[in-house]
This record gives sequence, C-alpha cells and structure tokens, in this order.
Amino acid sequence: MTTQQAFPRASLPFILALAAALLAPPAAAAGQRELALDAGADGPFHRRDFRSYTLALHLPLRALDSAGRVRVLLGATLGGLDGDGESSTFAAAGPGLDYALGRRLRLRYDLQGAWLGDHVLAGRDLGGPFQFFHRLTLVAPVGRRAVAAAGLWHISNAGIYDANPGLSGFLLELGVRY
Repeated sequence: MTTQQAFPRASLPFILALAAALLAPPAAAAGQRELALDAGADGPFHRRDFRSYTLALHLPLRALDSAGRVRVLLGATLGGLDGDGESSTFAAAGPGLDYALGRRLRLRYDLQGAWLGDHVLAGRDLGGPFQFFHRLTLVAPVGRRAVAAAGLWHISNAGIYDANPGLSGFLLELGVRY
C-alpha cells in the first residue's frame, strides 16, 4: 500500500515573486529589482488600531522615457493585517509606476489585486476576500544597495461587494536593490 504526499500549493503572487527574484531585469534602462519589508499602522484613520506588515517585491519592466525617469513595475506582496487581536494574511500582485523626483528620490505607486485570508477583521467586515491594495511611497537610497521609504496604504474592494469600509494607514519600509 502506498500513501500519497500532498502537493504543496503556492499562491500566484508567491510564484510571481519567486520568478521575479530569480530572473534578470528585462532591460538595463528599467533599473534594479527591489525586495523590501514594511510595517504600518492606521494612525488616526480608524477608531480601531490596525497594523500591516508586508514583504514586497518590485520588478522593473520597462522605462517609459529614454532617461528612465518613469518606470513601469510589476509588484508582488505577501503580508498580513492585525486589528484588535485578530489577524488576516493577504497576497497581492499587480502593476506600479515609479517616478524619479530628482537624482535620489522616487515616488512609487502600486495598485495590486489582493486576496485576503479572512475578510472579517476586528469585527469589521471588509466585504469579501478580493480587495485592491494601493501603496504610495516616497523612496530614497540609503547606501549603495539599501533603500528606505515612507508612504500611505489603502485596501478596499472598490464596491464589488455590498460592504466596502476599506482600511488606510501609513507605512515605513526598508529594502535592498539587487
């Protein structure tokens, strides 16, 4: 008698993140890949204390101008949300834009489709498992390969479910370019 091993399942954002980490950047003008950890909180946005923590991968796909000031990115995010002792994991993937503000600073916007492990968090129904995760960050280099960022995040379902309360917050990020 033989027993079957269960085949481990991986989410699409995890597969994209792994593939992006292993692949070379598509074009030299596009820039370097970036892997970052961030943590955030909702601050004064909500009556409850929500926190976020994510691992984010940014893969430059192409520069939209010859100087490389505007770049299109593909991003993947794995993370979680905590609130009032409850937590939910999420995975997200989607496009982004990266704009150079001078020689050192960059403004980055990500819009990713997200899948929540549990869409009821701290007694708040976020509507359903599919959400849109937005992240707007100001990114600066810290040394040769490290980067630091600060910004805002928002997650909501854009009205595709009956309930759409959304969550918003701020974040701090540390990452490495490779």
